[in-house]
Order: sequence, then C-alpha cells, then structure tokens
Amino acid sequence: MPKLSDTRIRAARPTHKPYKLCDEQGLFLIVGPTGSRWWRVKYRLAGHEQTLSAGTYPEVSLAAARERRDTIRKQLAAGVDPSAERREQRLALVAAKEITFKSISSEWMEKILTAKGLTAAHIERTRRRFEVHFFPWLGHKAIATSPMMT
Repeated sequence: MPKLSDTRIRAARPTHKPYKLCDEQGLFLIVGPTGSRWWRVKYRLAGHEQTLSAGTYPEVSLAAARERRDTIRKQLAAGVDPSAERREQRLALVAAKEITFKSISSEWMEKILTAKGLTAAHIERTRRRFEVHFFPWLGHKAIATSPMMT
C-alpha cells in the first residue's frame, strides 16, 4: 500500500460520508463530509483494537503525524497504554491549573454571554444567580474531581 503524500492529502475532497486515507503502521487520515481532516493511529492492546487521535490536518503535518505515531508505537513497545498515558497527562494538567467550577463558569459568562449580545442586565442577573446558588457549594471544587474526567 503506498504511503500518503501531502499532495494526495490536499487533493482529498469531502464526500457525503467520512472516508479513510491510509498511510502505514496504523496511521490514517479521516476526511469528513465538511472537509475536515483528522489524524488517527490504530493499535492493538491486550488483543483489542484501539485508535488514538494524532491531531488535525493541516495543523499537524504528515511528518508530525508520523512522529506522533512513532511515539505511540514506542509507548506500546515499552508496555504503556498510550490512551491511559494521555488521560493521566490531561488530568495532571487540569490539576496543576487548579481549574474550579467557579473559574470555568466565570470564563463562560465572560465569553459566551457577552458574545451573544445579551443585555448587561441579563448578564448581571445570570452572574448573580451563579454567585448565590452555585458558587457557595460548587465554586471551590476542582474540575479534575469530576467523574467525567476519569
């Protein structure tokens, strides 16, 4: 099977269903119906086939995707589950940032509510409701302790 080239990737056009362009050693590119392109690496661990994201094209070039694939293969050779390793790194990053419910919801109010063009009174009313009803009980809780992060 021939390797992928940058020219072949750029020439790939979207269809009504996603399709794969295969490279080698488990690396492939999924071309979505909207024209989006995602790098994926397929590997087997304990007899089960798994896939792991390696980024999106063109943010991650073909050479960089191959490097990420090689890193994943080295982790497998060392007996490390790359998916579990990535999950642990993400949890450590969240814990290091001290991301709390209050910080996330404040950022949400700042970005989303103001971007929607809502009135100042509505934004202030929403902020006040969070301060009265949610922050006293949830504001200090770290997001990393959420069951969704495990």
